[in-house]
Amino acid sequence: MPSVEAFTASDSTPVASRLHWRSSQSLLFRLILGVAGGLILDLAFPAVGWWPCAIIGTALIIAALDGQTVWRSILIGFTASLVFYLVHIYWATLYLGPIPWVALSLSQALIFAAIAAGWSVSIRLLHRQFSGIAGRFVAYPLIVASWWLVRETVASSWPYGGFSWARLSFSQSEGWFAPTLSWWGAPGLSFAIAALAALVYQWAKSLCTHMILQRKAGTQDGSTRERPTPRRQLTIRICAIGWMTVIVAMMLVPVFPQRSEGMLRVAAVQGAGPAGYFSERERGDLLAAQLAATAEHVPEQVDLVIWPEDGTDIDPLRDESTRKIFTDLTDSLQAPVTFGTITHRDGKYYNSSLLWPVGAQQPSAIYDKLHPVPFGEYVPHREFYSRIVPDLIGMVGRHYEFGQRSPVMAVGDGATIGVAICFDIAYDDVAQRIVRDGGQLIVAQSNNGDFGRTDESAQQLAMARVRAIETGRDLVNISTVGISAIIRADGSTAAELPWYEPGAMIQDIHLSTTVTPAMTVGPAIIWLSIVVAFGSVVVLGIRQRRITSSSREL
Repeated sequence: MPSVEAFTASDSTPVASRLHWRSSQSLLFRLILGVAGGLILDLAFPAVGWWPCAIIGTALIIAALDGQTVWRSILIGFTASLVFYLVHIYWATLYLGPIPWVALSLSQALIFAAIAAGWSVSIRLLHRQFSGIAGRFVAYPLIVASWWLVRETVASSWPYGGFSWARLSFSQSEGWFAPTLSWWGAPGLSFAIAALAALVYQWAKSLCTHMILQRKAGTQDGSTRERPTPRRQLTIRICAIGWMTVIVAMMLVPVFPQRSEGMLRVAAVQGAGPAGYFSERERGDLLAAQLAATAEHVPEQVDLVIWPEDGTDIDPLRDESTRKIFTDLTDSLQAPVTFGTITHRDGKYYNSSLLWPVGAQQPSAIYDKLHPVPFGEYVPHREFYSRIVPDLIGMVGRHYEFGQRSPVMAVGDGATIGVAICFDIAYDDVAQRIVRDGGQLIVAQSNNGDFGRTDESAQQLAMARVRAIETGRDLVNISTVGISAIIRADGSTAAELPWYEPGAMIQDIHLSTTVTPAMTVGPAIIWLSIVVAFGSVVVLGIRQRRITSSSREL
């Protein structure tokens, strides 16, 4: 650990201001630092999953942006973000080629660049007015983390409903800090990781400056410089103890206790049928694959059978023979079945999940996907984009509507399930609504057939694990082709199926109506971050004008 002088060196002498990261003033150096941060940050996410890289990579991006002008920050933020997303979502190229991959990466990079502009203003004002210990080790991490969470919030909601992917918290589903998800949610953990990264950067910066000053002074103990005052030493120790307390608490805090209110024995069936958009198949092949896997791998009585998104490629609401198949299937299993399919109702298409009771002629509940994927399940401004990439837009033949129904379904005997379809699992509002509407377990149905054996499925499973911990509910993540898993409320894996292998996971699932603190604290942290980020620009800007005016008067 550096000495007390190390944390005061950068503002204790005129020499320090001249030496202040002199070697890092080159724009090229900052760009390289940002690119390195983006590449390292990707390693924190599945399939690599080295979760500490989230802190290291974010710290490097913060270092690249620190103290830069607005335009430099825009360029650095854009470059770092673009490199990160080009690597992180490379799976988008598997079947669709480079255009969607590059377009999505560019959109995310532009959002980061815009946020970096506000970030730059806040931090430059902070450096001018509060360059001491409290400014660097308290205000700085909080403001940086606030801007980072603002960036995640904007990207998760805009444009066209947003792309809620690659949030810092999603890299921590199996890390030391994962239990904190039940206390402050995905937003809170993202904020904490960004704050820790800013703290790591400030510590490294102070240490490097201290070493430079020692070499400049020609001494190893810094005895030629003025020692910090007792008050400054006290401030340093308070900051150190405070942050160490936070870090230790994040490592030791247990998952918020789940209150079990019964058990439900479920069978989650992965049919491993030809589920990709470009897969060669005949009408009914997906349904046949699910039926075959169910017949072979569900030999015992269960309370609920769960199929994935696109569990049937024929809509039983419009096809009499398929309707009879589900009537007979539930009758033979003596258990209801929930499955995904494309429904057409009132002249509109929906990506839906249906719950089919035992021996029934119709579903007892329907949930329509709340967040259809833009340019995948619908095309906003179709005429405009058709002029740019007509071949790609032409592939999206249907326009799926945004769901309006509750994701919670009653499966009998007082048990309820909350459904999330595919990318729904990435959005906070879906998890919030499942809990608010009384869902006792989460069923995450997905079709990962378009992404093969890429990182996409593993990344999505990590998000599902985050939701299980955050909501305090067991979660069944069932895919057409994998990776499928049953995750407990504490984040542990109860069962798992590998890619492209038919099978079933049969487990007793805890039912719970526990409302974790995360359901309240998470949204509050988002709003507080918005207030801190934009408020820092306003407050520090006003204060700087007053300082400037006072200086002119003198």
